[in-house]
Amino acid sequence: MLCKKLKLFKEALKGWPKFSSTDLQNQVVAARANLEDIQMQMQKRPLDTHLALLERSRRSELCDLMCMEEYDLLQRTNTDWLSFGDKGNAFFHNAVKEKKIRNNIWSILDSQGNQQEGQANVANDILSQSNWSSMVESISD
Repeated sequence: MLCKKLKLFKEALKGWPKFSSTDLQNQVVAARANLEDIQMQMQKRPLDTHLALLERSRRSELCDLMCMEEYDLLQRTNTDWLSFGDKGNAFFHNAVKEKKIRNNIWSILDSQGNQQEGQANVANDILSQSNWSSMVESISD
């Protein structure tokens, strides 16, 4: 029963990073456009209280989404630059890319002492070792 639940949990987590970050960015863009539309309508009808309430709720939603996007970036970089005001510039985004690159394994020495390069070769070499193969098989079951 536990293996079944872990397998379902693993499947749910596989697509989460792609979904959450890109969807969050799209939601921020859509919320910003929606808020701008409401503000344009408010300029045409400044005494409309319904538009004022709608604008207030949309602004709150946009602020919440922007905070979530900022927190997502903070989690991906594992730094405290955001607290010092370094938000969204090229240096910050290059740090995100560098961390992704640094977390990859580009080459490995196999059991015979040969260097294996490339992600496919490294993955095959790691999985070909007997203790890893049994661990992967037990997880996938």
